[in-house]
Amino acid sequence: MTHSPGTRLGGYEILSLLGAGGMGEVYRARDLRLGREVALKLLPPDLAVDPERRERFRHEARTLAALDHPNIVTVYSVEETAGQHYLTMALIDGETLDRLVPPDGLPVLRLIELAKSLADALATAHAKGIVHRDLKPGNIMLRADGRPVVLDFGLAKVAVAADGRGADDETIAQTRADVLVGTVPYMSPEQLQHQDLDGRSDLFSLGVVLYEMATGRRPFQGASAAALVSAILRDTPPPVAELRPELPGALGELIARCLEKSRDARIQTAGEVKAALEAIGAPASRPASPAAPGQSVAVLPFVNHSASADDAYFSDGITEEILGALTRIEGLRVAARTSSFAFKDATSDLKSIAATLRVRNVLEGSVRRSGDRLRITVQLVDVETGYPLWSERYDRELTDVFAIQDEIAAAIAAKLEVTLGGGGGKRTPRRRTSNLQAYDEYLRGLALQNRRGGSVYRAIACLDRAIALDPGYADAHALLSDAYRLLATYGYETPNTAMPRARAAAEVALGLDPDLPEAHATLADVAGQYERDSAAAFRSWERALTLQPEHTRARCERAFWGIYLGRIGTQEAVREARRAVDADPLNVWAISMYCLILGVTESAEEAVAMGRRALELDPESFLAHYVALQSLIWAGRFDEALAAGRDVLRMSGRHHWTLAAIGVAHAGAGDRVRAQAIYDELAARARSEYMQPFHLCYLACALDDAETAMAWALRGAEERDAMSIFSLGWPGVHAVLSAHPDHATLLKAIGR
Repeated sequence: MTHSPGTRLGGYEILSLLGAGGMGEVYRARDLRLGREVALKLLPPDLAVDPERRERFRHEARTLAALDHPNIVTVYSVEETAGQHYLTMALIDGETLDRLVPPDGLPVLRLIELAKSLADALATAHAKGIVHRDLKPGNIMLRADGRPVVLDFGLAKVAVAADGRGADDETIAQTRADVLVGTVPYMSPEQLQHQDLDGRSDLFSLGVVLYEMATGRRPFQGASAAALVSAILRDTPPPVAELRPELPGALGELIARCLEKSRDARIQTAGEVKAALEAIGAPASRPASPAAPGQSVAVLPFVNHSASADDAYFSDGITEEILGALTRIEGLRVAARTSSFAFKDATSDLKSIAATLRVRNVLEGSVRRSGDRLRITVQLVDVETGYPLWSERYDRELTDVFAIQDEIAAAIAAKLEVTLGGGGGKRTPRRRTSNLQAYDEYLRGLALQNRRGGSVYRAIACLDRAIALDPGYADAHALLSDAYRLLATYGYETPNTAMPRARAAAEVALGLDPDLPEAHATLADVAGQYERDSAAAFRSWERALTLQPEHTRARCERAFWGIYLGRIGTQEAVREARRAVDADPLNVWAISMYCLILGVTESAEEAVAMGRRALELDPESFLAHYVALQSLIWAGRFDEALAAGRDVLRMSGRHHWTLAAIGVAHAGAGDRVRAQAIYDELAARARSEYMQPFHLCYLACALDDAETAMAWALRGAEERDAMSIFSLGWPGVHAVLSAHPDHATLLKAIGR
């Protein structure tokens, strides 16, 4: 009986059918009590009617639930509702191995790592007296982080009744009718001959799986089901070395030992298999790492394995904390956070990710938080060889979270032969919090702030709570300072309201930890954009870049604002922005800033290309839409700009940046009536809500209204709006204002 979506089964709601077979149907379901998604495996009705089978089902389910292994699917419970017996299990998102093995087999080091995990899982189960009996690629799921998980552990055994005829015999009956069932190619000879089974049967099946992983084909072939059974019982498969001569000879020999017809001649335990694989994959058999000076690493977003999807902020925060710790290691280049996080939930292989980020090594992992317990698993992979340089699992109290982060950074430094410490000088120890509640609020604030927009207000609330819990929490003060800066930059608050708060929080942060590059970068923004002190701004930007040479925000803003502040030339600005984008190639904000710099330097078509690139990377980014629109205006492509503007309006809800740019596009296209109507709307709104004066100045310039434009420019200078500085160089604005009699007054008000 198939259950349709929406059906209730006890405390579960069926969402969809995941699969079906001789051992029952598997559904994706929602646990209505705990609010999480699970997998439900239903015992087939023909088995459920037998009391002995039901009891064995419950007994072995309880045994499986006691297994605690990262490569074995977790069984939560065995339940019964209205005569329907079922298991609840962890829901594993990913692809089964049978869909991922290429025609010529897997890379050797990836194969060895997968095989070790599978052997370790079997060893754990066999120690509990559990035999899988149905090990095959279709029962091995590869999660998004690449870790294999064995499914359906022990369920085939449940189907064997006292009369010796169950699911296995049904499979044989079907093969005798020349109907091949997928399980048969992986069955051991003793399984095909109806003998009692032990763990060695699983080792034969493992050998078949390894052979297929190594060569891309199964070891036993047959034109019919009967011929296939005969081949398993009698034939010796072609040696692995004939099909993949580049593989280690010891690997082919191990697979051959697993495939011995006699179980007494076969390798005897899964532990022996794992030990053999570890010997094959030992460092002596793989290329050495390159010299330390060229070492580089990307930290991919850790997978959230906590019960609630809402805990993703915590796993993301742990990732960022580890990434931050690694940036403090001398001689190690760390891919920027934004570009690394662009691969969150992506299915790209590690080699392509590393190529995009231009790194040699990738750190991946997962986080599970349950009550006051924490499990963090990490793996450092050399992507050129595919070989894990180091992996570890930390099962600790939640209070150990900071120690774990330090241990991970130290382990990576040791493996890559680089030195813990500062880049070019001593760094004071980080002033972390010891208050876990404060840390949790900080991570929530970090996640919210990364979303930008109105979420920044919610981030500030979280950070205020973190600081109230621990006033000495330097990172929280630094993040709070940046939050206030964002409110002023994007026009949510007046500069006179937000910027002094940004400075105050940054100064507190630096009083606690003088080496926080984020706080120095924010001080630079406050000094340059608000206080009009370009010398102080550049000192702070330089300090941030000394502490973290590839600090994307500091480098981009130094380039962008440096043009307007008269501190650097356009060629240097373009060069610095390009360097930032090269170091952080998937950072939409950095690409958007580069686009704006190209526009200011009158490279309009290049700016259009950058705007398009930003949109391709993040079609949901307001900033990407805005700079793409603006670049089209600079290029004189007004019809395209108006079409793009309609898309931005749908996203921004008539944000004043967007409306002003659309008005400029209308004016450029010759439709002054619509341009004037937009100006009138913005001017009316400005009487009751805050709007950055520059944008009305910009539109007034497009309407050739120099008096109104200058009035708005002077108002922006008086309010210390950062964007009032744009009047010194923004295409379409500077020419109008520089010809006005009050231009000298404007320059003085801006600080030039």
